[in-house]
Amino acid sequence: MANKPYTSIDGVPAIMPIDWRGWKSSPTTRKMTDTQVGIAFKSLLLQWELGSIPRDAWQLAKDIQSNFNTTLKFLQTYSKLFVCRNCADSWSEADCKCGESYAEGRLKSSKHENFSIDVNSGLPLGTTGYDRIGKDQTRKDKNSDPPKPEPPTLEPENPAPEQGKPEPESPVSNPDDPVLKLVHDVWRLLGKPSEYKNGETFKRWFDLIEPKVKAHTLEYVRRVLTYAIHENEFFQSGLKVARNKGQDPVEYLVTEKWVNIESALEVAESKAKRKKQVAASGGKERVQGSYSMKKFGEGGIK
Repeated sequence: MANKPYTSIDGVPAIMPIDWRGWKSSPTTRKMTDTQVGIAFKSLLLQWELGSIPRDAWQLAKDIQSNFNTTLKFLQTYSKLFVCRNCADSWSEADCKCGESYAEGRLKSSKHENFSIDVNSGLPLGTTGYDRIGKDQTRKDKNSDPPKPEPPTLEPENPAPEQGKPEPESPVSNPDDPVLKLVHDVWRLLGKPSEYKNGETFKRWFDLIEPKVKAHTLEYVRRVLTYAIHENEFFQSGLKVARNKGQDPVEYLVTEKWVNIESALEVAESKAKRKKQVAASGGKERVQGSYSMKKFGEGGIK
């Protein structure tokens, strides 16, 4: 039996569930000081809102309004409590082994993430990867299908239809239309949802996307949609909520969140550009400051 829908605030469920029994019985939380409990709880609140928390201790302290040294010590002491969002490796004060950078990487509580999936999907708490006595484990059904592979990135492609999964009928007369190909790519990146596998939906998506392509370029629109669907956790969470409400995902992205996505993408690409500049300069340039670090006798302070 599914849960009753939670009231949402800005697309985020207003009520955050806590495994109180697991919290009280956990040797980890029982050892925490009151300050550390506060950091843990505020970090869970931040993850509930954004889907993840910063890997950078300074940024996390800033986001939860905590002391930096106290936050850093918390992460060092409880490095397995919040793990890498990509590979689930323990926290460390360095880039993750999977490639996530320390400055831009994100962390998550796996248990809390499973709660979020259940709530956003209207499922009973504990359905996703978690049993009710507090042990992290994936529930496996002997008769269940194997997990679906990761959806492909939104690159131009025109693959042959999978056996048993025919491509939806084309909404326009020209099957080679680049906008139509982009529409098919969006459907694939969304995980090939069966409820949208029809010509009527594809025609609606075509009509939504085509004006954006005319106003910008095909590759720009492709990049914006890729970022929202595949790279930004905030918009990924919003998509889940929208789909749970029965809202068309492309309509949500193009008509409701387009300007927000563009702004977020601009910031993300600007940060990436600055990081490359710093790397190219040997790490001497201070990105957020107004000066460069120079050695004495090289034009710096005499």
